[in-house]
Formats: sequence, C-alpha cells, structure tokens
Amino acid sequence: MADLFLNTASDLFIKVLNMSIAASWLVPAVLLLRFFFKRTSYKRILPVFWAFVGLRLILPFSIETVFSLIPSSQTISPDIMMDPSPAIDSGIPSFNNLVNPVITQIFTPEPIASANPLQIITPFLALLWTLGMTVMLVYMSVSYLRLNGKVRTAVLLRDNICQSENISSSFVLGMIHPRIYLPFNIAENAMPFVIAHEQTHIRRHDHWHKPIGFLLLTLHWFNPMIWIAYILFCRDLELACDEQVIKDMNTEQRTDYMQALLSCSLSHRSFSICPPAFGEISVKVRVKYIINYKRSSHRTMIAAVIVCLVLVICFLTNPVHEHITNPSVQEYVPGQGNIKGDVNKAGFEAISEDFAIGADKNGMAVFKDPQKAFDTFTELYADGIALIQSEFLLPPISENSYDSYKLYGWQVTTGTEEQRSQAAFVTSFLDIYENSYQ
Repeated sequence: MADLFLNTASDLFIKVLNMSIAASWLVPAVLLLRFFFKRTSYKRILPVFWAFVGLRLILPFSIETVFSLIPSSQTISPDIMMDPSPAIDSGIPSFNNLVNPVITQIFTPEPIASANPLQIITPFLALLWTLGMTVMLVYMSVSYLRLNGKVRTAVLLRDNICQSENISSSFVLGMIHPRIYLPFNIAENAMPFVIAHEQTHIRRHDHWHKPIGFLLLTLHWFNPMIWIAYILFCRDLELACDEQVIKDMNTEQRTDYMQALLSCSLSHRSFSICPPAFGEISVKVRVKYIINYKRSSHRTMIAAVIVCLVLVICFLTNPVHEHITNPSVQEYVPGQGNIKGDVNKAGFEAISEDFAIGADKNGMAVFKDPQKAFDTFTELYADGIALIQSEFLLPPISENSYDSYKLYGWQVTTGTEEQRSQAAFVTSFLDIYENSYQ
C-alpha cells in the first residue's frame, strides 16, 4: 500500500512539475505585457493575463499548434525514474546539451544497483511537495479562522456591511455570502469610497478569484515564478478594482477617493497572503495610477483583445510533436557503455563540423544540431540528392519528406561514380538524422 501511494504521488508530482515548467514560460510574457499596459489606463485586462497563467497551471493537456512558444510541454519524462540514462527535454537543445550530461552522470544507475537513484529521490521530492501543500493549506485555514474570529463581534451596519473594533483595514470576507468589514475608526468622508471599492470586488467576483489563485499557488508552491505571478495578480486585482470605481468619477471625486485610500492605509503595515481577505496593498502605485488616470481608448481595448488571443494561441497550446529534437546527452563512443552501432563519428565530423555526432539517452547516434546538419547536408550533397530525386521521381527533399531518399539512396544505378557515392552517403546521413528527432 505504501509503495502504491509513493508511486502515485511520484507520478502526480512529475505531471505537476511539467505543468509548472510550461506555465513558467508564460509568466515573463505577462510581465512584459504588464509593463506595456502600465503606461495605459486599462488595468482590467491585467487579471485576465494572470488567469491564462492559472489555466496553464491546471490544464492536464492542450492542443498542439505550430504557433506555440512553449519549448516543451513535457520537460521531464513520466518514465524518468526507470530510465537507464535519465535526461530532460527542455525543448532548448543548447540547454539540454549543458544539463543532460550532468544529470546522466549523477543519476544513471550502477549495473549492480538494485534501484535507479531517481526511484529513491523522486518519491522523497513528492513527499516534500505534499508536505509543502499541507503547510500552505493549514496556513490558509488558520488565517481564515483567525480573521473570522476577529470579526465575530462585528456589528451590522446595513445590508452585507459590518463594522468591527478588532480590525484596522477594510476587506471582504466569505465566498458564498461575502461580507464587507470596516473598522469603527474609519473616517466618515472615506466610508462611501471604501464601501464602493469593496462592493466592486464582490461584483467582479474577486472573493473567488483570489482564493483560487492561492490554491494554485499551493499546488505549485515550489516554483518561484508562480509566487511572483500570485503576488502581482493580487496587486493587479486592486488596480482593476480601482479603475472600475473611478471610471465615472470627476476629478474632485477621484481626489477624495485617493485621500480615502491614503487615510485607510496608514495603519496597514504588512502584506498578507491570506486568500479570503482584501486589504489595502500597493498604495503608492494605486495613488499614482489614480492621479494619472484617463479613460481608455477603443484602440487600447482592441489591442488588449488581440493580445489575449495571441497569449491563448502561443502559450496555452503545446508545440507540435512531429519534429521534437532527440537531445544528445552523451558522447558517441562505439563499444562504450550503452552506445549502440558503430557509426564513423570521426568521418562525419571530418566532412563538416556541422555533422557533430553525440548519443541520445538510449545510446543511439544523433546529430548534436540536426537543423544545422540538415542545412549543410543539402548544400554539400546537392548532386547526390538530385540524382536520387531524378531516378526515383521523388518530390524535393525536406525535413518532412526525407524517408524515400533514405530508402533509395544506396539503390541508385545511374549518374557518375561521385554522384552514386554521394547518394549512398544520403542514406547514411538520414539514418542518423532520423534518430535526431522523436
């Protein structure tokens, strides 16, 4: 039973880790867009950008498109614990070539060992991940209970608005039946603006959005990029809410709103990540935004919609799998270790340095940079390729239509001896080229 739990936890941890890595590619894109929209007065779009990060964090699958900017949707193989030569596939060959030799050297099991090192390390990491989630959930529960205890004696002001002597800042508490809580010492002239702000949070369903964001943070607590995303998401919720409140105000009313914001934030000195509550955060940024606020133009709104579509297409989709590089993770030395075959590595590399050969995790010969190798190959061996195409009436060779050239390269009977030699090399080259992709 314990082994079953550990195996299940390990498999789930690897899946979540891959989802977290894939989502991490979207965070820098949102940060860049956030900087761009910082110069506009259209802040309502910012939480939508972060919502795409949230979707990427929980999507167990996605459609594949050639427009995807995610290098790899599965950086770590689900079978890595049983892999005799463990390696990662980040989708970036240069990074793979840098990291994988180290991973293979450290985690390749000894021939006489009874278990792969990753069979021990991965369950331990899965348990650590589970412990971290438990701590986060306990923190959330305790924070909610403490806050709920503070407002237990709150007095109903009207509707769903209450006042309490035990709090120093206004917030919304509750998900099913949200209530607005105000401190008793709030200034009379500030109260309408504070209430409007908190009511806007409820209308925007932010009392749901923030707890959901915290739960996603709990699931991916090990990823610093997700912490950055969550903290900025909370700040952007406040900016979006401010925009909603002040958009129909005149200059004088906005000044009063800003004064209310400043007066209510004087006693608030710490940032809390407690999901159910909404305090005053990023006051300096919010005040500056209110001072510089101008109504958004239709062009800004259209640009925001286009940006959302681009994010969906480029970051919520996975790369097409028909041409994924099979990384070179070790040197190709025939007869050594798990190396398979007897490819003339020195002969290939003597023709061109672009034909540098390494070995994949299974010991098969692959080109270290297959794209560069293919480009050089089609240039140097154009005569042999043309001979095969002519004799067997084939379509032009390409990265997606080389199979027939590989099959017929050694079968040509026409042309000069040099052309036939080149044609034979075509088959040898394409054998390795084919191994270079998954």
